[in-house]
Amino acid sequence: ELRPSDGAGVVDGVGIVVGPAARGAIVQSVLPGSPAEGKLAPGDVIAEVDGADVAAAAMDDIIARLRGSAGSTVSITVERGADTSTVDVVRKRLVVPPGSGPVAIAAIGAVGGARC
Repeated sequence: ELRPSDGAGVVDGVGIVVGPAARGAIVQSVLPGSPAEGKLAPGDVIAEVDGADVAAAAMDDIIARLRGSAGSTVSITVERGADTSTVDVVRKRLVVPPGSGPVAIAAIGAVGGARC
């Protein structure tokens, strides 16, 4: 369970920190050793999650779509510059270190820096 006071906790997700973008959400960082490492990069704009267009979706909805049970797969379509690609990421249990700040984990995801 996530402890809002220090941001530490355990969460099932892909291991990215996301923030709001003009369309969808933007990847702010990728957690080292996470399932998203090598597949997603800071600056990627998440346009679809599991085939659902999230361009106009609320951050809470995008985060909820990115979260899921460890071992399940999520398909994420991202825009990187002029290129669009889709990657499949297998969610896993992630440990969020203390001092990560308050988060709405997509494991992990909150406005201004949510983790998914």
